[in-house]
Amino acid sequence: MNEQKGMWVWVGVIVLIVIMAIGYGFWGKDNGDLPSEVNEPAPDKQVNTKTGAWINSTNPAILAAGRHLMVEIQSEANDITLSGATPFDWPDGCLGVPQGDELCTQAIVPGYEILFFARGVEFVYHTNLDGTSLRLRTPFDAKG
Repeated sequence: MNEQKGMWVWVGVIVLIVIMAIGYGFWGKDNGDLPSEVNEPAPDKQVNTKTGAWINSTNPAILAAGRHLMVEIQSEANDITLSGATPFDWPDGCLGVPQGDELCTQAIVPGYEILFFARGVEFVYHTNLDGTSLRLRTPFDAKG
């Protein structure tokens, strides 16, 4: 009986070692095969606060949010100033800005909080990493 018990202890130890080895394969590496923006979401290193300079950004989220704002306030790029872009992990698929009774996926979404200034108003956008999903957080009355 004790021999059988000892065998099960060894089986348990071996299973634990295998699980740890598999876990190391997934989490022990630096995930170099993932896009760098997933490992370290980084907006433009230097945010150019010159009016209209955001249009030259290499960050697709900044470009998408800026273009969205141009349409929303019916303005030109030169009338909009980029105030800042900060990496942020949003708590859900609505990027922390649900609309009405909207149901949001419950998953962390890496992205940015992007701040623009135009017509005396600060506009705050929540985006995913590539700008394909974005939400304007601040209500505004700066049209036309």
